[in-house]
Amino acid sequence: MWKCKECGCTDFIQHIVGGLSYIKEINEEGENTKYVDDIEYGEIFCKDCENTGETIEEIAYWEEC
Repeated sequence: MWKCKECGCTDFIQHIVGGLSYIKEINEEGENTKYVDDIEYGEIFCKDCENTGETIEEIAYWEEC
């Protein structure tokens, strides 16, 4: 699991800057059954101490459970 380099927290938040979800197929109930996401993500940050970076590797380290 990823752990914050500053506080050890394992919860992170990443903003979605923009994007689209292309619907390829909708069933009889009106539910999307096949789609493609084209999402642009922003910075990621630690939920507890708000340590921020462009990637998870900048702000956290991987530790086997």
